[in-house]
Amino acid sequence: AGVDQHVMLDIIKRSSGDSIILRKKVATYVTSGEFGEGMSVNLFYKDQDIVCELGRELEVPMFVSNAALTVCDWARAAGLAEENWEKLITLWENLLNIKIGTKR
Repeated sequence: AGVDQHVMLDIIKRSSGDSIILRKKVATYVTSGEFGEGMSVNLFYKDQDIVCELGRELEVPMFVSNAALTVCDWARAAGLAEENWEKLITLWENLLNIKIGTKR
């Protein structure tokens, strides 16, 4: 919507959307355009798949977890399987033709 990424980050930090991941991972990417150390997309996928499987076994709908698993499938198909899971954001940047990180 054209909101400056730094302004949006500040708004989210002051709302119920605030989290450690937001402050440590997302904020770093927004302010520097750099990805830190983190688990691979494949490892993230494995963990999400376990969560989704447990949901199926318990017959509990896992809407968000299944959506995250689908995004991991998309990332793996895009060649990001061994990349830091934070690179998932680049899929959205490319799809939406926007830039969130400040450099790359």
